[in-house]
Amino acid sequence: MLKKNVFLISNKGHTMILKVSCLIVVLTLLSSPYVFSQTYIPPPRGSSQYLYDSLHYDFYITSPIDSTKKYPLILYFHGYNDTAQNIFNWYYDSIQSVNPCFLLEPKCPPNDQQGWGNTFLHVFSPRLNLTFKLLDSLLRCYPIDTNRLYVYGKSMGGFGVIEALFKFPTKFAAAMVMCGGGDPSVAPEIMRTPVWFFHGEIDNVVPISQSLNLYNEMVLLGAKHVRYSAYPFVGHNVWPYAEAEPSWSDWIFHFSKTDTSFTQKPDTPVITFCQEAMTDVHYPQIVLKWNNAYNRLIRKNKIWYYKIIRNDTLLASVAFTKSSYSDDSLDKGINAYKIVAVNYDFIESDTSITASINNTLGIHGNGNLSPQMFVLSQNYPNPFNPSTTITFSLPYRTFVTLKVFDLLGRELSTIAQEELSAGTYSRVWQANNIASGIYFYRLQADGFSETKKLILLR
Repeated sequence: MLKKNVFLISNKGHTMILKVSCLIVVLTLLSSPYVFSQTYIPPPRGSSQYLYDSLHYDFYITSPIDSTKKYPLILYFHGYNDTAQNIFNWYYDSIQSVNPCFLLEPKCPPNDQQGWGNTFLHVFSPRLNLTFKLLDSLLRCYPIDTNRLYVYGKSMGGFGVIEALFKFPTKFAAAMVMCGGGDPSVAPEIMRTPVWFFHGEIDNVVPISQSLNLYNEMVLLGAKHVRYSAYPFVGHNVWPYAEAEPSWSDWIFHFSKTDTSFTQKPDTPVITFCQEAMTDVHYPQIVLKWNNAYNRLIRKNKIWYYKIIRNDTLLASVAFTKSSYSDDSLDKGINAYKIVAVNYDFIESDTSITASINNTLGIHGNGNLSPQMFVLSQNYPNPFNPSTTITFSLPYRTFVTLKVFDLLGRELSTIAQEELSAGTYSRVWQANNIASGIYFYRLQADGFSETKKLILLR
């Protein structure tokens, strides 16, 4: 006689018999580790490998299980040919002790061109279809909270996440997409789920536009529960940067489909320090400090990140672990700073009281004295649409060229090509008829050459 709520009844041979609420399910346990990738990595404690129909998958069972509770489940879609057991930090005791959860990682065979599906193709992937049949089976067998199902994936798996949200727009409580993307036309369905996008700005495998265009469309349609994190000088392997985010292991667990009515604003940040300083090369910067209102025990003050606003334009976003920022791309004259806190519910605090400072030295140099060296400043604003200003300094009279290039090194525009006297100059680039993306601008003068990156967001 099988006892109720006893999950593992037998593990002899290759069959595991599971009993949950009088339902018996038979799963086939592989007799030896299947090896899709070149290197087999043993599964972590609590995880086993199974076969459902023709779908291989790894399944992590949190332990111990309290039969009176239900637990979240995270569904992970891997990248192309990346089928080795992935020991993400979700398995760690430090996370399971705070947010115990089940983890499901289905596998695509090597060189599977359809993968987890792609909203650009409008074809329902057989592997994705099997995954959701498997998921429904597991929901019947284990104490899984159907209001706290989460999904994330990287690369091919990132496209799979968007496909899953499109096909099942009410299935998941939250999602994370790493270096994936989707057709902007599916934005109305995707924006029904809280989503956090991660992408490297110089990704040459999945161009950043694949996710950025979808994100922009979501924002255009009024999406309030979406965030986009772009990482400068990072290529396709964005996942180490995403997993290094201070809120990575905690953010997704915050959401439940039954809990959507919270509206309390975080406490308003207070700027405690705003002072002009000089860098090592004698250029001005503003050092800004504020009180950190983060408190994980008070929901409204479970701060996700802070927005730093200068002269009514978003300057930067920093993680909740930060309470200071140094700004070295100053506007000449008054620089007025404000801070806004954003909590896990995407709710913004009231704007802090403004702290202003007069930058009498101008942008990267003294306006009354000749610069002591060649300097190419970061364009501002950045990202921009449709124009941005590029500032540079010359220590003496010389011939200067300032040009813009695309990612392939093709010249798009000549902003300056002339002889100029010593001093600091600003040039505006009008990016008319140019698509959203990452571009580079290069200053050359008398043997000096420096290149910087700029981002155009339509």
